[in-house]
Amino acid sequence: LHPNLLEQGAMAEKQAQLQQYLEQSNNEIMQLNNQLALLQAQQEQARAKVHQWVSGETVALQHARGRGVGDCQEAPLAL
Repeated sequence: LHPNLLEQGAMAEKQAQLQQYLEQSNNEIMQLNNQLALLQAQQEQARAKVHQWVSGETVALQHARGRGVGDCQEAPLAL
């Protein structure tokens, strides 16, 4: 075979390998992005539960101390 034909064949093979690598990489990135979105949603749910629990505990402590809900200012919760 002519050297140019060999080079063209090798080039086509490398391009096919590159295309396959890019597709695999894109699929992996999409899977990781989906996993990240799921973890972020779980984190937000956990934060909401903690906030709800802390708010409930604050109200319970205020009532246990004989104070009304409006008698005490609640410090903001930084999560």
